[in-house]
Amino acid sequence: RDIREKGGLTLAQDPASAKFDSMPRSVIDAGLADIVAPAEELAGRIQAWLARSPLAGKEDEAVDAKMRGGLEKILILVRTRTGHDFSFYKKNTLYRRIERRMGIHQIDKIASYVRFLNENPEELDFLLKEFLIGVTCFFRDPPAWQCLREETLPALLTSRPAGLLRAWVAGCSTGEEAYSLAIVFKEVMEKLKPRKSFKLQIFATDLDRDAIDKARQGLFPENISADVSTEQLHRYFTKEDR
Repeated sequence: RDIREKGGLTLAQDPASAKFDSMPRSVIDAGLADIVAPAEELAGRIQAWLARSPLAGKEDEAVDAKMRGGLEKILILVRTRTGHDFSFYKKNTLYRRIERRMGIHQIDKIASYVRFLNENPEELDFLLKEFLIGVTCFFRDPPAWQCLREETLPALLTSRPAGLLRAWVAGCSTGEEAYSLAIVFKEVMEKLKPRKSFKLQIFATDLDRDAIDKARQGLFPENISADVSTEQLHRYFTKEDR
């Protein structure tokens, strides 16, 4: 996830060619693998990626007219295909995401990628997912959660009459933030023991339908133990196979 957040390339061995397939399959199932191929092909794919000149990393002012024109055409294609308008999104981020997809297809020029998109409209769906890449974890940005736990929620609960509280998690990705909020709310309630009765209703939304589907399942890998305490894992999660 960290590699993808920084615009890097992630590769996984084809599980069919692996003696033990659990590690590559977990990456693939999480939607984090850009390239899936037999192990003997991965080095060549990395070399092909490195041989390309990156579009990203340049300041907006340094991006030439051809790149800008190509980006505008791509955003129009994405909007027509998906209904989502990224024209006000940070340009360098868009270039970096487009660069990743170009690298996967070993396309050197943005104009060639525009032609590729016109000829392969399903690639626009992959590009949309690239733009929406969800980088999240439980209790991300710990100081914010500490403030919520120690200041915001206690003040809210002591100042309001009993009843229903509603929270909206916008851009919830695969659900970690929404579940983190539910855990913190429950823990604050247990600590304060307010005489008034409160319930919390959480709305979580995201443009990425696949991410929402994963959030609804509430299934997470074992490595969330890096962000969730042992006590919280025991109380709020149930261990299943894999």
